[in-house]
Amino acid sequence: MRYCYCPECDKLHPKNWYSRNKCEICRGKCTIIEVNRTIYGFLMYLLDAVAAFFIGIYLFADSLTGALGEFVQSLGIEGITIVIFALIGASVVFGYFDLKETTRRAELKVHQIRMKKLDQSL
Repeated sequence: MRYCYCPECDKLHPKNWYSRNKCEICRGKCTIIEVNRTIYGFLMYLLDAVAAFFIGIYLFADSLTGALGEFVQSLGIEGITIVIFALIGASVVFGYFDLKETTRRAELKVHQIRMKKLDQSL
């Protein structure tokens, strides 16, 4: 995940694709900080993919046959809807934990940048 650190504002925020390496507040040049996603981020994407699969099942529930059709009939449309919302809710929770941890890691890198700058000024 990428973060944008503005030394002018001393602010750190997730980088938007449209920001063009500029601070959203002062439009000054940002330092791009990259941190690896956590397991929570990968779980978030996995749950989103499974939710998308269940949305497809929901949309085509009437035309499904075989074992998948039997599975859909056993769950019912209400059951599929509950599963979809549960998956999306769990994905949001994992996304929160991923954002919190990646932000912490980015803040550590910002701290290192500040210390390096302080050492150079001495």
